[in-house]
Amino acid sequence: MNKKIGYVSVSSLDDVKTWSGTVNNLYLTMHDSYDIVPIIIPKPKLFSFADKVLNKLKISYYPRFYSSYYRRAFNKEIGKYEDVDILFGCALSHIFGSGIDKNGKKIIYLSDAVFSQMVDYYWFDLSAQRKKALNQLESNALNIADYLIYSSEWGKEGAISGYGVNENKISVMPFPAPLEDRFLNNKTVDKEEIRFLFVGVAWKRKGTDDAIECIQKLNSVDTKHKYVLDIVGLQSDVAYENVVFHGKLMRSDDKQRNELITLYQKADFFILPTKAECSPVVLSEAYEYGLPFISTRTGGVNDLVIDGETGFLFDVKDKGSVYAERIASLVNNPNAYKKVSDACRKRYEQRHSRESWIREFDRIIKEISE
Repeated sequence: MNKKIGYVSVSSLDDVKTWSGTVNNLYLTMHDSYDIVPIIIPKPKLFSFADKVLNKLKISYYPRFYSSYYRRAFNKEIGKYEDVDILFGCALSHIFGSGIDKNGKKIIYLSDAVFSQMVDYYWFDLSAQRKKALNQLESNALNIADYLIYSSEWGKEGAISGYGVNENKISVMPFPAPLEDRFLNNKTVDKEEIRFLFVGVAWKRKGTDDAIECIQKLNSVDTKHKYVLDIVGLQSDVAYENVVFHGKLMRSDDKQRNELITLYQKADFFILPTKAECSPVVLSEAYEYGLPFISTRTGGVNDLVIDGETGFLFDVKDKGSVYAERIASLVNNPNAYKKVSDACRKRYEQRHSRESWIREFDRIIKEISE
């Protein structure tokens, strides 16, 4: 479909850091199918300075002039692109909700959650003023958008129940896996060593201690196998038996990306005992490489993982030792493991690949263009 799409972002679409790399991932997903026009509305250095000062003073406040600036900056920039009919942007409620003029264009807005879901879940100690201001920006953005995309049913439900959005203008589209597909189709647990992969940079929130405890417990209850945990994104001054820390591996660096892909190829399970999560992109990568996903019933993970079919879900309060018995049971049944692994790969092909994302995005483009 040869459509010209204005991709609105706060930084270059080549920036692999913006919104944890998702802005760039979706750009790479779309750029072969559409004529993508970058529309960059950067955050002024003054705003970054003001945020640092407010944070240092421990003042939770959202300045009104931020919205005034973003409204004027957007309206001025968008006037340059008369031949662009559709605008797309990720996590931009501060821009799309600032009172902008769409200038006759359609807006497709993508996010992994709504503001009300994040309060006291990801974001804590917000002042009443900041909550009110950001909640209004969210409401404005959802109302002005012609179509909404959420990466999980959890995010969709937040828009419907929290902001009264009509579900007919919402689609759930899990983030596509950013790693190239080098799946070897050889997953089996009929072997001595079983490897687990953990990818994350927030030790406490991602549940690193629980992942390590799970491995330790597995090695004590199942002596027929050796369980090893590969941890990407973190380092530790403490040595843990059967745990290997690989530090950060950037997907944008060829050598590091290849090392990460090798870890996915060698792994038999992906484990993420997270305490708070919207839609981890590593879930799509785990499915891509046929890895059963071991995680918790929280946020978007709760509906992206099919408990017993594409992995196992545990309560957030559960410790890693609780995981061990269920996992060991699957390891000791190679046929059952193969069934779960195959279901993960199928789920990737149907809903978590770049091809599946584009198919659904095409449908949305056609719907709002009629």
